[in-house]
Amino acid sequence: MTTPQNNRVLVVDDDPQVVAMLELSLSHAGFDVTGCSDACQALLLAKGIQPAFVITDFNMPLWGTGLD
Repeated sequence: MTTPQNNRVLVVDDDPQVVAMLELSLSHAGFDVTGCSDACQALLLAKGIQPAFVITDFNMPLWGTGLD
């Protein structure tokens, strides 16, 4: 499998086990993976690492976002 030039992936899920599983699987496939379990942290990380794509949970808690 070939990966794109920017092979950075951001994985976001409030379940740390899901994040760990996706990080492991995608890393073995040749992607540079960053994972986190917090929506606010994900926004900050995305600005810094500029991922090619993001894998995220749709049902994330809103704690700390100011949106709850």
